[in-house]
Amino acid sequence: MALTPEIFNEQISSDTYKTPTETTPEKDLVAIANAWEKESSSYHEELAKVWKTNEDYYFGKQTEMDRIPSDMSNAVQNQIFMGVETVVPIMTANPPQFVVEPPEEADTSVKYADKIQRVLSALYDTKDIRTKGEMLMRHMIIYRFGTWKPYWDYEENDCNVKYVRPKRLYFPKVTTELPYVMEKVDITAEEFKDVFGEEKFKEFLKNRGEKVEEEQLHKVAGMYSIWEVWTDKIVFWKSGSMIIEKRKNPTYDFKDVDKNHFLYPKIPYIIASCFRLANEPVGETDLIQQTIPIQDVVNVSERLIINNATKTGNMQWFVDPAVMTEEEARTKITNSPGLIVFGSGVANTNLMRRDPPPPLPAYIENLKISAERAFDNIFGTHSTTRGERGQQETLGGRLLLKQADIGRIDLLVREYERCVAELGNWFVQLMRINYLNKRTFKYYGESGLQFIELSPEMIEKGIKVIVKSGTTLPTDELSKRREALELWGMNALDPVSLYQRLKFPNPEETAQKLQAWRTGQLAQEAAIQNQGKTEGRQVQPLPSPQTEMGRIGGRMSQGEFTKVGG
Repeated sequence: MALTPEIFNEQISSDTYKTPTETTPEKDLVAIANAWEKESSSYHEELAKVWKTNEDYYFGKQTEMDRIPSDMSNAVQNQIFMGVETVVPIMTANPPQFVVEPPEEADTSVKYADKIQRVLSALYDTKDIRTKGEMLMRHMIIYRFGTWKPYWDYEENDCNVKYVRPKRLYFPKVTTELPYVMEKVDITAEEFKDVFGEEKFKEFLKNRGEKVEEEQLHKVAGMYSIWEVWTDKIVFWKSGSMIIEKRKNPTYDFKDVDKNHFLYPKIPYIIASCFRLANEPVGETDLIQQTIPIQDVVNVSERLIINNATKTGNMQWFVDPAVMTEEEARTKITNSPGLIVFGSGVANTNLMRRDPPPPLPAYIENLKISAERAFDNIFGTHSTTRGERGQQETLGGRLLLKQADIGRIDLLVREYERCVAELGNWFVQLMRINYLNKRTFKYYGESGLQFIELSPEMIEKGIKVIVKSGTTLPTDELSKRREALELWGMNALDPVSLYQRLKFPNPEETAQKLQAWRTGQLAQEAAIQNQGKTEGRQVQPLPSPQTEMGRIGGRMSQGEFTKVGG
């Protein structure tokens, strides 16, 4: 239940408590922030219990390994780490295909939307969003949610995004849009002075109980933690009982509302989370929690096998006193390799023998294999997806198994693509309110390097950014090559598209060479036909390029070729 203003010594109106503004007195802001911190801490602590367990299992501290006696195996077969680090690269394998829907069907709007579409793709590469996406999804699996924070980068004078560790964020467990988000921010003394000024830094140190002379202020160093508190209307920074600074939400233009891409101001955090049961900000469970019992079964089975193997390697000796004394047996018989036992009667199995312990029951190994399969079924990470090869798998069978795994991972992929689409809309918002002059972007498409010029007026109000479903998943290059050759053989594909799908380095130039060769071939055929008519004999025409490529495609499908083209 949310806290109410009555908890404060001095009354605050409910409207002020719910939606503080830039004019809210600093004293009230401190009280509101303290109340929000207390309100969100209970939810944060609830999640922190899960974070500790999930982190331990991700790093390999599993199945009470610290409590196992030293003479017993504490082996860990870390399926969870393998599962996480298998699905994360799959989800972010390819850059997303942005689709920008124009506000109207006019040719100019369509042309502008296409430019923005390519600019977003260029920003995805230049801002290294793929790496930040990997961290977003890794956090989501381990901590139940991951977070991106879009912002305007004043150093690069462009829009940007960074990931925020979930442990740093505090927000309430509500069923509607988050009313606030609090982030613990680490800031150095130099950064503090650059952002807020030296006077604020001096006041900040005084509020912390640190007395620093004016002339010594520039020598102060170190790292400090402060609260950064966001609502849709404002952002303010707090430390103890001090409001360091408060501003209107800088991601929205409140003066010229028509300049915004968003219809209303938003808190600049994008939360990725799966397995929500209602409208909670974070899902009620996660993949690691669901697979921990299975991981324990794998570890226990593995340890039983190792412990049994250890005992089997140290078999018991049975020695008759007629062979040697007990003292001699203890000194002569060891586990060293190439052991030589010398004495009367040692070759007599009735006087001296070595008995192995009984073998481990077969159900232990079967239980381990069954647990591994159950884990793969939940994570969608069977051997084909991990890159392993089964002894009896065909190429077609491997492709089918891999597609089944990708289907299992599809829920996570759709969540990532939703976050990328939301980020694209955030970038458009930041562009509309901050781009003042024409800009040039480098875009690497299938046709090579392109330079795109984007003016502020091209970013029209009313456009919508989405991501084409499934474009971030890895593609099967062999299938794409086969399909391209088949289409070419049916005269259903142009040469440039063919060479693009075959990954030629310069499709247009290669297509031009094909056209030149084709023209020369036609001239050659005409010359041969004329010569045949002169000599009075029938001449067979040369095979067409489509026919030759069709033959190559047929031979390729039969396994004669493994690669065609560059």
